[in-house]
Amino acid sequence: NTVPMGPESARMLRDMRWLGRAGWLGWVLSRTLLPLGAMPDGFVWLEAGQVVGNLSLLSVEGDPRRWVIANVAVDPDQRRRGIGRALCQAAIDLARQRGARSLVLQVDRSNQVARDLYLSLGFGVTSTRTSWVRPRGLPRPVRMALDGVRSRSFPEWREQWELGRQVQPDGFWWPFLPDERIFRGHGVQAAIGMDWTRHWVWKPAEDLRASLSAHARLTT
Repeated sequence: NTVPMGPESARMLRDMRWLGRAGWLGWVLSRTLLPLGAMPDGFVWLEAGQVVGNLSLLSVEGDPRRWVIANVAVDPDQRRRGIGRALCQAAIDLARQRGARSLVLQVDRSNQVARDLYLSLGFGVTSTRTSWVRPRGLPRPVRMALDGVRSRSFPEWREQWELGRQVQPDGFWWPFLPDERIFRGHGVQAAIGMDWTRHWVWKPAEDLRASLSAHARLTT
């Protein structure tokens, strides 16, 4: 079945098409400006010189033994022939050859065909994620009074990190493992107070009971 493309995927596809049309200039820009994750290895399935299936494979930055399968796609007219399975098996074999300790992927919960394929290949569900999108222009929600809700002070990042690691042991940002820098901050931006991540906590007594982090970013 076909899964709707989200806004991030649509933007990435638009950027990739622009770089492709730019020819050699697009190649130079992609190698200069894009992160390593934007230039993965992978496999394609060719029929009469046309790509009818593809899969991307890349290691996770900062953890070279953790690998990711992404962008698995097969032309709708060519499905049910085992192309997706063959592509995934090739990726599993290559990741194993390169010393991967773990191989992870994401799949939409409504895509039952893909879920069945990955389960049959030995993958298991480790966590689920839900994306919430609030359209611009909606009225501001009524703020509920709750004692102890406030902006987090910097020294409390350790408590927030410990709570987050307990709740999300597989990590907070796909596909990276838990990283304390999400709460502590890192780099020049954090040092000069320009980190765009904001944190709030609920701490009615001595123990931190809940937290929320929001990261602003420019988008088109």
